[in-house]
Amino acid sequence: MRLFLTRCLLFTSPLLIGFIATAFLADGYTDRYYLRLTSPQQNALIIGSSRAGQGLLPSVLNPALAHEYPQPLYNFAFSSLFSPFGETYLNAIRKKLNNEIKNSLFIVSVDPWCLAAAKQDPEDSSLFQERQCMLGNNPWINTNPCFTYFIKDYPMPYLTLFTGKLHRDFFHFRPDFRLHENGWLEISCGMDSLTVKDRSAATLFRLVHDMNQKTISNTRLSYLTKTIRFLQQHGDVYVVRMPVHPNTLAVENKLCPVFNRIIDSLTRQCRVPYFNFTDSCSKYTYVDGSHLWKESGALLSKELSQLIINYRHSR
Repeated sequence: MRLFLTRCLLFTSPLLIGFIATAFLADGYTDRYYLRLTSPQQNALIIGSSRAGQGLLPSVLNPALAHEYPQPLYNFAFSSLFSPFGETYLNAIRKKLNNEIKNSLFIVSVDPWCLAAAKQDPEDSSLFQERQCMLGNNPWINTNPCFTYFIKDYPMPYLTLFTGKLHRDFFHFRPDFRLHENGWLEISCGMDSLTVKDRSAATLFRLVHDMNQKTISNTRLSYLTKTIRFLQQHGDVYVVRMPVHPNTLAVENKLCPVFNRIIDSLTRQCRVPYFNFTDSCSKYTYVDGSHLWKESGALLSKELSQLIINYRHSR
């Protein structure tokens, strides 16, 4: 028996060492989320779904707001699948934020999808889909490497950590995304009119399907309030609705025709400002009708910075 255990140990040890070593190869090209999990605790956060994850640039916001808020923003927005408002996301935010920080800055991006749940039982938080995904699965936020993520949630074969790094370093291959150290997800894809039209049509088809399956959840609205209240203990909160293509906005207005009135009421109760960019949707360029192209993201980030400065000086 001892000989058997010794042989097993000799066999598994190299595999274990290889598994651990390979995890350290993960970088901003590994996938669209990993670095946000493994980054250290932060002092100022961007919260929300992939619209904020791609459309709000800390590299633009931080220098513009440095005089008002010296703590640099970190983009901790995932997607409407992984980070809708609820207990799971709020717990992750609590872990990611430095609990000692005060007088900081938080940007909370809202849209109907991050407040929606399945029509069958939209108020039962035990059924929320994100509980079974990376933020719900993972107790080790802020730890690098994060082995739990690679075991449970990494969407590719584990070996691609090695082969992907090999392709990038020796064959100069780059995927169409890069997750930056500040949490911003940069998308680099074809932006010719036909390609954008096809992507937008696919997005619209998916959103119409989701609209028929989901409804606004009062439980999620309650957790949005809890999230804002928690962040207010550490600084100023600004609620933002990102712009989308008018066709996408039309679908969202069918899902929740009174969405802006709901958020207006909620933000008044919490005494935080609400900046709604959907009145100027046509001035921006979109990757797929739902997410801003990075140049438009930089433009909106600059405009948002000025709104924050103006609001702060008007108080």
